[in-house]
Amino acid sequence: MAIDALIVLLYLVVTIYIGIKASRKLQGAQDYIIFNKRPSTPVLTATLIATIIGGGYTIGTAAKIYSLGLIFVIVSFGTAITHLISAKYVVHHFEKFKWASSTGDIIGFIYGEKAKIIVGIIGFIVFVL
Repeated sequence: MAIDALIVLLYLVVTIYIGIKASRKLQGAQDYIIFNKRPSTPVLTATLIATIIGGGYTIGTAAKIYSLGLIFVIVSFGTAITHLISAKYVVHHFEKFKWASSTGDIIGFIYGEKAKIIVGIIGFIVFVL
């Protein structure tokens, strides 16, 4: 067996072991989502940055700049401006939904359980398929 495959296999075994051991402390879905506590601002910030500026976004932007030229750098500022506008005018409205664990929870609270299910299905289609 090649050393690379052995390292990957060892990593998978250790990861599964840690997951099984940690799962015994969980009592429900809420524990799984936030591990029984509210995440700090730096953790939320890092999570959002990792979600928004992921590898696909970074590599995709670099590829577009390479193929379209520096004009795409200017176009890319649109994303940053959008995030700043959202931070200024939209995000503070989420204060009343601190209890929510997902977007589906918020949609379900405002529009009902059917809307929550529809949002879940659409999210699955968009992000998984």
